[in-house]
Amino acid sequence: MLTTDRINACNIFEKPETVKPWHFRGFKMKEGVITVTIPATSVIMSEPEKI
Repeated sequence: MLTTDRINACNIFEKPETVKPWHFRGFKMKEGVITVTIPATSVIMSEPEKI
């Protein structure tokens, strides 16, 4: 997950940590259904694997 506090934020040389990776734990699985809660101004990429 990439996250920041502003939707139009970007990393620049003076502030390289404005948009940064974060450990994503906002998902739950119940009875074969995955529910995901994504924070505002964040982007995630998911690659589910068959179990």
